Amino acid sequence: MKTVIRHGVFETNSSSCHAISIGKGNLVDLAASKKDSIVHISSGEFGWGPEAFYYWKDRASYALTYALDEPELQERLEKVIKDYTQAADVILHCHPHDYIDHESRAEAGDIFETDETLRDFIFSDNSILVIDNDNH
Repeated sequence: MKTVIRHGVFETNSSSCHAISIGKGNLVDLAASKKDSIVHISSGEFGWGPEAFYYWKDRASYALTYALDEPELQERLEKVIKDYTQAADVILHCHPHDYIDHESRAEAGDIFETDETLRDFIFSDNSILVIDNDNH
């Protein structure tokens, strides 16, 4: 039997797991296509998966879902998206029953560490969000 020892990694006994990888560089070029437009982002349901999110709007939805009860984080999210896309406006659609799995919610807060981290999480081609569980 092979043993894997990981140091400095947060572990839970939850049967679900959200893995967030925040990439640097290789930002999606949206400025030309979004200028003078309106960007709509909706919150979502991020539970057990399995699912991988590669599209920037899906990652923005995850960030909004984390910020549902935190208006100041919603303002930061809106500003980061508007600044990066150069959109005329950003409209956030918050649905009160949307959620991030309770065992993975704490890790999601890292994406709001700085505006640069939030931008990189949403817009870097090297960022990914993976949701999985132990039921398969």
